[in-house]
Amino acid sequence: MSGSFGILLCNLLGGYLYDHWSPVGPFLLFAIFNFILLVSAVGVLMYERKHGILDLQVEHARDEETYARLLQDGQQSEYQAAAILSAGAKAY
Repeated sequence: MSGSFGILLCNLLGGYLYDHWSPVGPFLLFAIFNFILLVSAVGVLMYERKHGILDLQVEHARDEETYARLLQDGQQSEYQAAAILSAGAKAY
């Protein structure tokens, strides 16, 4: 719903700029929007690298892989595999 609203708003604003300012107006409008999006994406990336949010996601994925391998071995029950991971022991 908000995506459709954004498309309608940008078309309306781009048409207004084309009619009342210059034929370059809509292109300049989208260039500015894309630049704002680029700056915000780089800002989020720098924030995540500084605060280690991506590292936590990778560590969580490793824990899930280890948990799945422990269960696939068949030597540990689900309870034992969870206990191994909660204790911080890295299997394999």
